[in-house]
Amino acid sequence: MSYALPDVDFGRIRPYGQPASRSSAFEELASILIEQGVVEWPEGVRFHRFGNPDGGREGKGVLPNGDVWAWQAKYLFEFDSSAAGQVTSSVRRVLALEPNLKRYFVALPLDLPAGDTEGRTSAHTRWTQKVSEWEALAREEGLEVEFVFVGAHQLVTALTEARHAGRVRYWFGAEVLTPEWQGRRIEEVVAKAGRRYTPRLHVEVDTVQALHAVGRAEAYVERWQRVLAELRQARRWPWRAPSEVADAFSEALPGCVTALDEADAAVVLMIAAARSTDQFPPVEAVLDAALEALRRVRPRRCTRRSDRRSARSGAESSFRGVRPPELRRRSSCC
Repeated sequence: MSYALPDVDFGRIRPYGQPASRSSAFEELASILIEQGVVEWPEGVRFHRFGNPDGGREGKGVLPNGDVWAWQAKYLFEFDSSAAGQVTSSVRRVLALEPNLKRYFVALPLDLPAGDTEGRTSAHTRWTQKVSEWEALAREEGLEVEFVFVGAHQLVTALTEARHAGRVRYWFGAEVLTPEWQGRRIEEVVAKAGRRYTPRLHVEVDTVQALHAVGRAEAYVERWQRVLAELRQARRWPWRAPSEVADAFSEALPGCVTALDEADAAVVLMIAAARSTDQFPPVEAVLDAALEALRRVRPRRCTRRSDRRSARSGAESSFRGVRPPELRRRSSCC
């Protein structure tokens, strides 16, 4: 999961290799990310990384059935006719060396512009045309190969995963906002506050609830757990309409039951998300719908009237317990 977008500028990537160059650095980083994030590899794949000359591929993965997926990285910031020619040369070499090639990834530090104009072919159109050409070359070798573009979007998306935070720091000198990073900042603040801070001086205000939500604090998780417990307690008995007024409840009551089922499921998802670093699910609309369904039932008369009224009130108060601003603030800021 991504936490923050670091300042990733492939034009300023840390030089690497002997002799050190940004081109070698990009080839190395692209290879790492293709192996560990950009491409979904089958189980049991064996990786091979090559030096120069590379035979048209930085590396390859050999699948358990013997199929080969290879990749090539080019440190080029335009996919013009010259860049297309360089990739074509790599394609010819890899087709000659990999008789089991099934998939070929081409990594570039850019996203392909797609704005064709009169007299000017866009990079995206040129790529599409070249793929047809490369597929024809593969068929001449008796191969069916899929050619896959890996651009800046895919590479940055992988880099913003928490597990690649160290690589962002190494290659770009940037930080990714991971839980570990946040923990270090909190420790620094507590250390600087020293004896000026003590939990005994803490005053509970509404803002604290918003901070609990942002920080996924245990108190926030427990609050949602109480909501779920109160909702289920309110529904411990089935809600039924007496026969003499069954028609009045024919739509409202089943609709209410369905809405509360959906609210129950939404709260379960919210608790799971609050215990993790995943994005919060959009539960507010579901809870609004459940409250509205309860209001449609409230003016009517059910069997065991006092018990039903108590159950409905309990369900409504459960939802109101999560209606303060912290949910909206958490959604907007994170």
